[in-house]
Amino acid sequence: MKIFRYIVVALAVALSASAAYAVPEPAAAERAEVAAQPTVKVVRGHVEINLPGEESKQVYVYALTGQLVKTVTAHPGVTVLDLPAGYYIVKCDGLSQRVIVR
Repeated sequence: MKIFRYIVVALAVALSASAAYAVPEPAAAERAEVAAQPTVKVVRGHVEINLPGEESKQVYVYALTGQLVKTVTAHPGVTVLDLPAGYYIVKCDGLSQRVIVR
């Protein structure tokens, strides 16, 4: 009987602790803001920038040395950049991402 009581108390403590420390779900506006960020990826030796929304944005491509390599106006949708092999930092609308073009 004592063991049963300990199991019930341990179960009650575990359930109350998990409910007390539950992480709230982000608001819909926060999820939409994250989804509205541009995405940068390397596909077959090219850099693809996927720009959501309806506004064009400036894209800056820097070498790791800090030298500005290319400036492009990206339109909504996918913009493809042809760059020589190397390491780059792509900046667009508050996003900075390092990419490796092979």
